[in-house]
Amino acid sequence: MFIRPPGRVALSEQVLRAYKADAEQGSVCFGESVIYRQIAHAEGSMTVYVELPLEERETWKTLLRSVGYWGQASSFATCLDVSERAPLKNECAQPLQALGEQSLVRPFFSCVLSEFRDARVTWQEVVPFDGSHTRMARHPLKLEVYVWPLQLVKQNGRNTLLIRSLFE
Repeated sequence: MFIRPPGRVALSEQVLRAYKADAEQGSVCFGESVIYRQIAHAEGSMTVYVELPLEERETWKTLLRSVGYWGQASSFATCLDVSERAPLKNECAQPLQALGEQSLVRPFFSCVLSEFRDARVTWQEVVPFDGSHTRMARHPLKLEVYVWPLQLVKQNGRNTLLIRSLFE
């Protein structure tokens, strides 16, 4: 799988009101609190390249087009198109290890991403506690540092503007 980020991405820290349920003497009361969240605002389309078996492509096209929003319910992200195209790898996020020693990584945005360890991950591994609260031996996720073809253009406090560029 490859992901080509949008042309511009702004990261901003937002102050939000949160409600937390507290159980007190058999009744539930709601407390209010302030929380901080980093929100991404995109200009342009993000492209996700997924390789699918030929016999399952029509099913996946229907599924991808049927998703109302991606992420949280407040998200405006939706599937615009499903087509067959090969990714240009220098436009897509890459694992740090795949870039090689000669690549310049400094100007690009990087972050830790997780994905499932393999295709045989079970629900019991994702929800790591069974009825007796013992941890499963194999961890279902693998963590990796990814470098995105996004360069920092402007930073103002905790707000950041990134613009897509190519890996060379």
